[in-house]
Amino acid sequence: MSTITSIPQVRQITPAAQQKMAFKANDNQPKFNSGAATASSLIPGLGQFAKGEVLNGTMRLGIEAGLIGGSIFLAKSIGRDFAENTLKGSKVAICSSIPVLLMANHISAAFDAFKPKKTKN
Repeated sequence: MSTITSIPQVRQITPAAQQKMAFKANDNQPKFNSGAATASSLIPGLGQFAKGEVLNGTMRLGIEAGLIGGSIFLAKSIGRDFAENTLKGSKVAICSSIPVLLMANHISAAFDAFKPKKTKN
């Protein structure tokens, strides 16, 4: 008969070690960027620039500038038409839809900036 001289030790993993292992396993996961989303919700395109997406940021900033410029132009035109009593409802309808488009641009830019950066494989 043979005798067992040593008992192998069973390695127990503590909950803290399990948590560290879980975090290490998730390091490859895409990271969501809340800072870029906040920046893009204030000024569309800023979060895209922060993520390194220059073309997307330029496009969103251009859309914002175009909408603001268009609203200023329409507001002046409406004011002139109102003074001359030639105001038409179509101009008012277009001008009143611009804030909705501005809001949509801010929200979509924030969601786009929050998503993880696209990586090339």
